[in-house]
Amino acid sequence: MAQEKPKEEDIDELAALDALEKEASEFNKDAEIDRILKAFRLDAYAVLNLQPGIPDTQIKLQYRKLSLLIHPDKTSNPSAPTAFDRLKKAQTELMDPKTRTHLDECIADARMLLIRERKLTVDSAEGTGVGNGVGGGGGGGSGANGKIDGEGKQKKKKLKVLG
Repeated sequence: MAQEKPKEEDIDELAALDALEKEASEFNKDAEIDRILKAFRLDAYAVLNLQPGIPDTQIKLQYRKLSLLIHPDKTSNPSAPTAFDRLKKAQTELMDPKTRTHLDECIADARMLLIRERKLTVDSAEGTGVGNGVGGGGGGGSGANGKIDGEGKQKKKKLKVLG
């Protein structure tokens, strides 16, 4: 049985699909670069799109995945080097036990301030941080960039020292 020669229509369709896949890939890279640049700079969890309490192996895995996606040599986005540097800094901070402990404490303190400010309980649905931006990491915000009382300002200053 002889193999059929691909029709010109099929070749054009495959070329269009390849171009579409390439464009989608570039779009995903650009979207991730934008997400990293818009993440709260002092929250390494938000930069890596992770939640606090995650094991070191997951941090390394997420860093590798994102660094391969946004590496300046693999994308033409002019903001890629800046995003890549922020990603590397976030990974370095989370891999340092002392810095990570300090960040976790700041996030916990900011969470408690928000719970107190909103008059929630720790075990209420709103106080758990599920789906409402309370608790930090994953782009939800650590609370350190919102409305803060005097105690929170001290925590914010401590975070700035880390950055």
